Amino acid sequence: MVTILQYSADMTATTISTYRSELSAQLAQNLGKWSFELKMYKPNPASIGRSEHHNGNIPQGQQEAAAADQEIGGVAALYTLTQAHSKGDMVYVTQGSAVQGQPGVVVSDSFDMVLQNKMKSIWILRQTLRGDGAEYELMGDAYGRVKVRLANVFLQGTFRGLLFQYEYEGDTLDDRQQQHLMEFIQSSGFPSSNLIIGGNGSGLVQTGTQFVEALAQK
Repeated sequence: MVTILQYSADMTATTISTYRSELSAQLAQNLGKWSFELKMYKPNPASIGRSEHHNGNIPQGQQEAAAADQEIGGVAALYTLTQAHSKGDMVYVTQGSAVQGQPGVVVSDSFDMVLQNKMKSIWILRQTLRGDGAEYELMGDAYGRVKVRLANVFLQGTFRGLLFQYEYEGDTLDDRQQQHLMEFIQSSGFPSSNLIIGGNGSGLVQTGTQFVEALAQK
């Protein structure tokens, strides 16, 4: 599986209807609803305060400000990604000075509950981005088999932009496939700037790093 991601903030919540109509005009098969959830966890400032300030007199506000630039075990932030089509799988992606090689791991989606309940003294949930949209499939000699997903992105109920995901079967995306995809994007009037192609890891982990690159701190 190879994915390509594109995020556009210069949209309205109704723009997605225009693009869905264009996909229908391209005779793409509608596979139904699609959604995702990306959560960002940061080091718990209280935990950092206990470990670095023995007198315990650091005001809470200063602890939180310091935590923004702190790391736990060389990890500055932890992200979890769930997607409606992933059948209970979750990807967690880490960022920080100690993160090398494989930046994430595929786990059960129950890991999210472990983070929030059993590890809340270490990691605290800071942000949740949700996407709601639809999934389509393109069939043809030019494209191979491509799934196109698009979703409105919301932060705490506020619309933030529109996300596109293109998924190819197989482990690589050759030049011909990439060229045909660009032709499809341009002919459909879809956004073509800031496409995220590739990324660290492979499969779902690579997809997770793309989501973090596109949406972190949005």
